[in-house]
Amino acid sequence: MRGQVTLTKARKAGWDIPAVFVIDLPFDAPTRTFLDPEKSLMWGPFAEVNTGPSDMPAILDFRFAEGCRVLVCGLDESRVRALMRRIRDFSPSEIIGSGFGSILRWAPKES
Repeated sequence: MRGQVTLTKARKAGWDIPAVFVIDLPFDAPTRTFLDPEKSLMWGPFAEVNTGPSDMPAILDFRFAEGCRVLVCGLDESRVRALMRRIRDFSPSEIIGSGFGSILRWAPKES
């Protein structure tokens, strides 16, 4: 996973991040300056985190997602669903998954 370090620091510093894009790539995350998700906050208020084939969704740390809308994109529906299940554990305001011909949505139950 790449992009979470800068995002977590920004959240701890009090930044209000309206949405986080979690993009599941079929390869390891790029690290070149413009494409590096660790630098995504330089280009605007929407953060990006990349996951890849070597990442196991069930053990990833999505603490930065608390209270955020998270948009999960990926070509493999089972991986998108696994990422969504894991992100749910960190209390996001909403999760939307797409990229494989369908759109999935999760929101916490209203009390």
